Amino acid sequence: MENAAKALTIAAGVLIGVIIITIAVYLFTTLGNTSSEVYSKVEQEKIDKFNNQFLKYDGLANCTAHDIVSIANLAKNNNEYYELTEGSGYNYYVNVNVIGQKNNLERESEEYYTNFIENNSTIRIAEEGQKEETKIKCFKCTNIKISDITSRVYEIDFEYENK
Repeated sequence: MENAAKALTIAAGVLIGVIIITIAVYLFTTLGNTSSEVYSKVEQEKIDKFNNQFLKYDGLANCTAHDIVSIANLAKNNNEYYELTEGSGYNYYVNVNVIGQKNNLERESEEYYTNFIENNSTIRIAEEGQKEETKIKCFKCTNIKISDITSRVYEIDFEYENK
């Protein structure tokens, strides 16, 4: 009888140990999944925040030369941060193009940006029989490409918008 009582005590101890191990494994798995979900959400929020800096110009027809230079500087800073020199849809490089004028505007110097603003801020329009008028030169954001691989903006195109 004494041996049976000891065997029952040992069996109860083993059963409690198995239950504790099962609970620990369950909690570890659940908390591990939760932390990876939180990490994924944080990463997606970072990507969305980055993309929104460019996407706010999508289809906008009244972008100025200042806007384009701001976007080029943003792209340049991004490219320097990731130490990238050439872009594709497979990495974080961002291209900024002004169709008909300049591709890869993000590679240019501050001096070029200053000249770009001076040459593209205003336009003089003289209609027949009327006094010459100075208007703000507007560009339209015609295309923004987002990578299927990185989910980030990798190219933004502008075109002169005749008004």
